[in-house]
Amino acid sequence: MPTNPDTLYAVFKYALYVWRHQHYVRMACWRERLFWRGLIHDWQKWLPREFFPYAVFFGKHNPRDKTGYYKPTDTGSRSFDAAWKHHVHHGDHHWQHWCVATEGELKVHEMPRAAIVEMLCDWDGAGRAQNATTSVREWFDINKHKMRFAPLTAYCIENMLSEPKWNRKRAGGLPC
Repeated sequence: MPTNPDTLYAVFKYALYVWRHQHYVRMACWRERLFWRGLIHDWQKWLPREFFPYAVFFGKHNPRDKTGYYKPTDTGSRSFDAAWKHHVHHGDHHWQHWCVATEGELKVHEMPRAAIVEMLCDWDGAGRAQNATTSVREWFDINKHKMRFAPLTAYCIENMLSEPKWNRKRAGGLPC
């Protein structure tokens, strides 16, 4: 358990962020009628093996670019890298969950519709928790070149993001 005041502040700040993020994702999932996914979204972030490495890493660094995106691999923090890997492998709403490196090549599997919708809700919730003002559509257009999707998954994402609800500017902040 951390005892350094700076680390304790980072832990508190990260706990508040996770709570806000989960709240916004839950509301977005419930609007999409994904009740169970909204309820359990990112539950593993509260596990010590993820929570403390994330809190310490984000307490010391701000790896996000102006859109809120960050490259979560090879950060120089072995504990954070391990926590991130655990997080992605326990949440099928992450596009990285569906990427498998085999024999020197990257195989990208199709995502189920529910995982795609939760991913969009996750992007919306992260943006709201970070007080972003861009829409989910705008965020995706800026960052999609950093992601890998199977063809049908990419088509579904583009199709879903053409709906007006994903094109609204976000105000961020509570209440939703």
